[in-house]
Amino acid sequence: MFRIFSTIVAAAALTLIATGARAQDTELTCEDARCMFQQQVTEACPCGDFTNHGQYVKCVGKIIRELTANTEFGNCRGKLVRCAARSTCGKQGFVTCTRVELGTCDTSTGFCLDEGITDVACTTNDQCVLGSRCSTKRSAEQCTERGGVVGTSPTCCSDCVVTP
Repeated sequence: MFRIFSTIVAAAALTLIATGARAQDTELTCEDARCMFQQQVTEACPCGDFTNHGQYVKCVGKIIRELTANTEFGNCRGKLVRCAARSTCGKQGFVTCTRVELGTCDTSTGFCLDEGITDVACTTNDQCVLGSRCSTKRSAEQCTERGGVVGTSPTCCSDCVVTP
């Protein structure tokens, strides 16, 4: 009961913070909401406490519903819960795995051919990075066999930067 009460109090405080930020002409995004709520979600649904991924996602969904009720972030619920779904919480032995997506280097011109990175100088395709993709894999071996790098975080969501 105390956990729910403290969660609701925290949500109210964050709503006030969000309102203050908007007064400064700063538009808050769903990613901002995820980072604001991350501590409450982590405390209410500790990743290591779950042996079933579905139960973890259900817990996060419940907390997110409570935190976003009557706030401007109600339309972010799906994105916030999807972050939990893209985690290894409750999946024994699973890891996060990041694979880099490479473009094509035109060695005759020395520039990448792909849209959005045509101004990048290159000598090999490895220098034409289009982006990266994170997913969960059953094991570290499965990740590395597919050319990925095993992550250190249990989630594929970006890290939240905490400012003092």
